[in-house]
Amino acid sequence: MNEIQEKTYLPVNIAGINFHNPFVVGSGPTVKTVDMIRKIDEAGWGAAFIKLTIDPEPYISRDPRYSWWKKEKLHTFTLEKRIKLDEALRLCEGGKKYAKVTKIFSNITYEGPAGIDGWVKMAKAFEDAGADGNELNMCCPNMSFNVEITGEKTDHKTGASLGQCPSDVAAIVKAIKAETKIPLVVKLTPESGGIAQVAKSTYEAGADIVASVGNRLGVPPIKIENPFESTQRLNIDNGLTTLSGPWLKPLALRDVYEIRTLNSGNYPIIGYGGMSNWKDYLEMIMMGANMIGICTDTMIRGYNFLYKEIDKLKNYLERHNYSSINEIRGLLLPTVKPATTLKTKEAVAVVNTDNCTGCELCTPIGHCYAIAMVEGKGMEGKNRKGIVANVDPYNCTGCSTCFDVCPTNAFEWNDVPKDRSITPV
Repeated sequence: MNEIQEKTYLPVNIAGINFHNPFVVGSGPTVKTVDMIRKIDEAGWGAAFIKLTIDPEPYISRDPRYSWWKKEKLHTFTLEKRIKLDEALRLCEGGKKYAKVTKIFSNITYEGPAGIDGWVKMAKAFEDAGADGNELNMCCPNMSFNVEITGEKTDHKTGASLGQCPSDVAAIVKAIKAETKIPLVVKLTPESGGIAQVAKSTYEAGADIVASVGNRLGVPPIKIENPFESTQRLNIDNGLTTLSGPWLKPLALRDVYEIRTLNSGNYPIIGYGGMSNWKDYLEMIMMGANMIGICTDTMIRGYNFLYKEIDKLKNYLERHNYSSINEIRGLLLPTVKPATTLKTKEAVAVVNTDNCTGCELCTPIGHCYAIAMVEGKGMEGKNRKGIVANVDPYNCTGCSTCFDVCPTNAFEWNDVPKDRSITPV
């Protein structure tokens, strides 16, 4: 192993495979050449999932159009070039020659007349090409699902359209498992709102691993002054786009939480979506993920950031006396309570006037009747108006919005008055 590969060594065994670490480069534009696989391996990734392979050649396969919105931390792409089966098989065979620590997985979709038999044929072809595992793409939203959302009809059921039906997914899984020996991953869509239910049927059909997805179909930013002009570079028309990036993380955590909660036990999960540093990885693992899938971040940062993030993750484990990541997997699941049993604290806001600049940003809060400005010195050298915020404890509900809008952290908590008998509106 090279020096970076040694630094990324954090071994896990999942679905009978010994992975160098639980981090995978997800199927996408950064896993489409042998040279990319070589770089992924040199950077010490646990696995790489080859860019989506569709057979026969897909009816939508065009030059890619990407945008990275720095301020919004949002990545979009409206179009994507697909890999043909023969190209992907050569990529798999060539990549295996370079991959010393990285496991190579396919990512496949069949949309031809052969139906389930077509899916089986693709899976067997990758097994024969030396793939360590197959991944079924039941999520990619920018083909048939894109067409359906815009009101059109299509006979091509792929990605999110197909992935919403538990019985269809299960039938494909069963057929492939009966004909292949390598592990099978199923990458699911959250677009139907039932990702955990589809995962359940997928596991029951024999899938070894289920993966969530790191994108959603949506509308890209709009130019308000010229709304008819596309904000996607080199696009003439406006269109729906796949959205990914850090904004997605709360939804991605929910996907994994739902899958793990409905499918308790040792069912492996690859968690995708919105992760860009070691803290994000830990959150996903604490929600129950066995492996971490990353795609967008590799498009923006390349591959060589991983060892730095793993080093920070290892330091966290050591700092908190954990011997392995297995000890933190699912750690937060018991703490996530429904609203019916959620416990809360009772308190009211109070102003530390030494930190108040009199900016009045807290007074417009639309639902609050507790805050008013009064005379006061406030923060020394910063309070030019001679006024400070004041909270009426008899009208404060403890919502905490004032904490969020205050630029100087002037708000603190205090006990609810003992003689308050009426709950504020």
